[in-house]
Amino acid sequence: MLHGEYCHNCGEKVISNKDFALKTLLEQALDSVTHIDSKLFKSFSYLLTKPGQLSMAYTAGNRRPFMKPFQLFILTNMLFFIFLSNMDIFRKPANWWFNQTIDGGYQVKKRVNEIVVLKKSSIEEVSVLYDDKSNTLAKGFIIVVLPVISLIMAVLNIKKKLQVGKHLIFAVHFFSFTLFFIVLWSELMRLVPYTFNNIQWGIPILLVLLIYLILSVKNFYHDKWPWAIVKSIVALGLIIITINFYRSGISILALNLI
Repeated sequence: MLHGEYCHNCGEKVISNKDFALKTLLEQALDSVTHIDSKLFKSFSYLLTKPGQLSMAYTAGNRRPFMKPFQLFILTNMLFFIFLSNMDIFRKPANWWFNQTIDGGYQVKKRVNEIVVLKKSSIEEVSVLYDDKSNTLAKGFIIVVLPVISLIMAVLNIKKKLQVGKHLIFAVHFFSFTLFFIVLWSELMRLVPYTFNNIQWGIPILLVLLIYLILSVKNFYHDKWPWAIVKSIVALGLIIITINFYRSGISILALNLI
């Protein structure tokens, strides 16, 4: 038997004709939009200006004001590949990679020539196919980097005896910041009337990521400054190595799937 507006067994609201009124539906729609906007703004505010504190809040159970970690990751991932679809951070572009004879033991030129013969195409046509395929794969499989980052943080903080899920949340937030900052930095660089080489473009990103990671580690893992700095340097180095392996793996997979 129902009493009041909600079911005592399941908690569902009792349906009435008022629930289907146009005014009610419009109010619900407006509430949904503003609720999402407030979560989005607060999540990005914490992510960009309070390193590690978004992870702290979420793992402490303060979740209602924020987007879920993987929602935030998916959004930043979409932004990255929308604005920087041709970026070679997570894959190797054909115009450079196809000129390599061997890459980590993989016969690049040999495989390219095989594809040219099999498809009766030119290298330029194969390059287009490869770039499209590698770009698609890089988007789809980037999520596999997250467990590796969480494993790195778990090993470096093994004495903390935290649940694996907490390290994963930290990894998701850090990588989301990484993607978003690269997009932001790249767009800012386009406004500067100067052509930067890869080193000039990449060094500031690495410095910002290192500083952000140090602050995040100090806040989330409650480390003292020396430990936070050492752990962050080691973690960032291992993350860079992980991304390089990912980049090579995606490139090889893309070429083999053409």
